Amino acid sequence: MVDDEPDSLELVQQVLAESGARIVTATGAADALRMLERHRPDLLISDIGMPLMDGFELIRQVRAERDRTLAGVPAIALTAFSRREDQQRALAAGFDEYLAKPLRPAELLQTVVGMAGCSALSRSA
Repeated sequence: MVDDEPDSLELVQQVLAESGARIVTATGAADALRMLERHRPDLLISDIGMPLMDGFELIRQVRAERDRTLAGVPAIALTAFSRREDQQRALAAGFDEYLAKPLRPAELLQTVVGMAGCSALSRSA
């Protein structure tokens, strides 16, 4: 999970951890890229509007990785940008799914389970 807002990180971490997921967080795109060099996640969730490097640039860099296993990591954009064109831009940049804030825990869980194939996660939120 990548987000520059601590409240958002905490909420996503709480929702997914309560369902059995192990969450690694980063407070910005540069931190996330460094973490991704060491660990391949089952799923990447990222905010779009972050300082220095936004989520669009983060996903472009992930998708351009020579390491195809990393480039193929499923990715969810979780953002307050909620217009139709924002969704289209996120998908065009390389995100696989788009969830608008404010976060709806049940929707997040359903999307994560569907994308990461986490059948062990609880489907209740």
